[in-house]
Amino acid sequence: MPGQFEASVKACAALSQHYQVGLQALRQADKERIQVNGRQLTGSVDVDSALAGTLPNAPRWDYGIGHRPRRNGAEAVHWVEVHPATDGEVKVIEAKLDWLANWAGAHAPALWAMKRRYVWVSSGNTHLTPTAPGLRRLAQRGVKNVGSRYTLV
Repeated sequence: MPGQFEASVKACAALSQHYQVGLQALRQADKERIQVNGRQLTGSVDVDSALAGTLPNAPRWDYGIGHRPRRNGAEAVHWVEVHPATDGEVKVIEAKLDWLANWAGAHAPALWAMKRRYVWVSSGNTHLTPTAPGLRRLAQRGVKNVGSRYTLV
C-alpha cells in the first residue's frame, strides 16, 4: 500500500507519472546534496522537470521529497529548491515559493495538505548576509537556507 506522499503525487495529473522511489527523481548532482536514512524516504518527485513542458516560463520549484521520521512517524513533504544562494537570489526564491503555493494548492491539493518544510539548498558557495531583510522574510515564511547540504530529519 503506498504512503501518503506517493498516493498524493500520483493523485496529481501533472505529477502522477513522475513519482520515484527514494531520491531517484533528483538529478545526480542534487542527489549528492541530500543526506537521509533511506528507510525514512517515502519517494521523490522532480516538479521542475515534470512541469517544464507545460509551464516553461513559470518559476518552478525543484523537488518534493517524502519523508517519514522515526520519532513520530508523521509523513511530511520536504520541498527542496537547489539554487545559487546569494542575497540577489532571494527574490527568485520568493517567486518560486509563491508559485509553488499557488500551483500545488490548485493542482495537487492532497500533496499540499501534507505537513511540509521548505528548504533552499545552495547549488554552489553560499553568499548570504544573515541579517538581510529578504532572508528574514523567507525565514518568516518557513524557508530554511541550509547551505550546500541538507540532512532530512
